[in-house]
Amino acid sequence: MAKARKKVLIVEDHSLNLKLFRDILRAKGFYTLEDRVGRNCLEYAENHQPDLIILDILLPYSSGIELARKLKKNSKTKHIPLLGVTALAISDTHDKMIEAGCIDCLTKPFTLDQFLGAIDFSLKNSLENSQKTHKKNALNQQDASVRNVKIAGLIR
Repeated sequence: MAKARKKVLIVEDHSLNLKLFRDILRAKGFYTLEDRVGRNCLEYAENHQPDLIILDILLPYSSGIELARKLKKNSKTKHIPLLGVTALAISDTHDKMIEAGCIDCLTKPFTLDQFLGAIDFSLKNSLENSQKTHKKNALNQQDASVRNVKIAGLIR
């Protein structure tokens, strides 16, 4: 069986950056979706469930920071890792993106290695968090079963 291609939603209004991100990702085997202005980001994320969202901070219709907050508050999209990208070389911007829910934030210009490394890190971090959540849920279920058995023993 063939391995499913990872889906990446690119939210970027600058056409050259969008093309560059898309071309790099497709060359690496990713399937890409695009939102050029940020207007459809939430809808695309809900409907297509990408494995990663690359989110520009400065967008025409919404800030990337606000979109990140909305994505992380939405039960259908909160599990999707976010990678922020910005041309603003202000550490405050980076901090705000991380606080809003991005796993990482790259400042433009960045190298190909930095870009691919950040994508790798974001996807692995998401997988690790997913696995931790799964293990935590399994432990909670196990604890609940033990409590139910103890309670059942007391009731008899």
